[in-house]
Amino acid sequence: MEEVFGEPVIVNIGIFRGASMYYLRAGSPRAVLYGIDTEYPQGAILHPSCDAVVVIANSAKYHKKFRGRVHMLFVDGDHSYEGVKADIAGWTPKIAPGGVVAFHDFKTEPRVARKHAGIKKAILEWEKLTTEWELIDAPGSLRAYRRL
Repeated sequence: MEEVFGEPVIVNIGIFRGASMYYLRAGSPRAVLYGIDTEYPQGAILHPSCDAVVVIANSAKYHKKFRGRVHMLFVDGDHSYEGVKADIAGWTPKIAPGGVVAFHDFKTEPRVARKHAGIKKAILEWEKLTTEWELIDAPGSLRAYRRL
């Protein structure tokens, strides 16, 4: 059974051009939405309807300053093994029961699979060690889990 959150908090790690944040906002207009990236020069052109808090910081360190629970975490930042592993370690403990973490670029086209191999490795290692998450269906390049 899916939990409904009164005032959900969504964290999007890795803003790039802001498209994911735009759709996360569209899917949850009442949510408090955070976008975290080490740089975001496009910040001035973030879609006005997005209404998000943009944090310029290293997500692997910023989690220490973040207070409160997260209900949806979208990880699409540092694509290295170490970066994904650090985001998992720092952010998944903040996810509320019933909350979701989704990882982008888990499944990729053959031409970029080698480049993104660290993503898959970090996620599968974490998956083997955790018992409080269930794998949920995720389309395309995503891999997602719900906290039990």
